Amino acid sequence: FSNVIQLENIVQRKVVIFFRTAKVISEFESDFADRSNQLFLLLVNHHYYSIKNIKGFLGAKYFCSWCLNPYQTMSGHHCAWFCHVCNSDVCKRTETSLITCPDCNRICQNLICFQKHKTPVYRPQADRAVSPYEL
Repeated sequence: FSNVIQLENIVQRKVVIFFRTAKVISEFESDFADRSNQLFLLLVNHHYYSIKNIKGFLGAKYFCSWCLNPYQTMSGHHCAWFCHVCNSDVCKRTETSLITCPDCNRICQNLICFQKHKTPVYRPQADRAVSPYEL
């Protein structure tokens, strides 16, 4: 993994390498700060393969790019970077300026969080678009 930092500096992206130890899939990551556009690689027999769909690779509906954990339901993920108000990890990466939602009284971290909180997303179980504040 000695060349990972050089690669990150060239491509200007955080590189996360998945590899198998015994029967467990492990990952290696450097301290490259920007996690917004990560490059996921799989190391097998000294060869690197690009992972195009990290959720498909890990067999999960969702993937947290901050703690690198897959999960199956929005309510099933708990880490310092995941926001249960807007159901994303985007708002916690920006400056905090608290906003209270007038419809549900939940406290949003900032304007980005509030906008995601109010934006409807198609939910197959409901067969319609539902925003996080309606859940």
